[in-house]
Amino acid sequence: MKLRIKADALCENAGFSPNVIIESQNMETLRNYVSLGIGISFLSHLLASSSKPGILYYQLHDYSIVRDFVLIYSKNNPLSSMEKAFIQVSKESLSSFNCD
Repeated sequence: MKLRIKADALCENAGFSPNVIIESQNMETLRNYVSLGIGISFLSHLLASSSKPGILYYQLHDYSIVRDFVLIYSKNNPLSSMEKAFIQVSKESLSSFNCD
């Protein structure tokens, strides 16, 4: 499910409808808009861990917003040892985020 749909559902459950005037898929762009005082945004905790001056971060503990990550490759072409290593490192790195 898209993050926007989940964000709208969170707002609706809290009893309000956000007045969306700007949308972006780029999280860094959203963070820059917030730092300029243009609004608020949902943001990945990975970006929030590298704080930017002038922004306050609030972690939503009561909600489960999940983003799906997938690695794709052609089944018709054998993977190189480097590609296999990348997949393994990715799985290990993302395991702390409960990814399969």
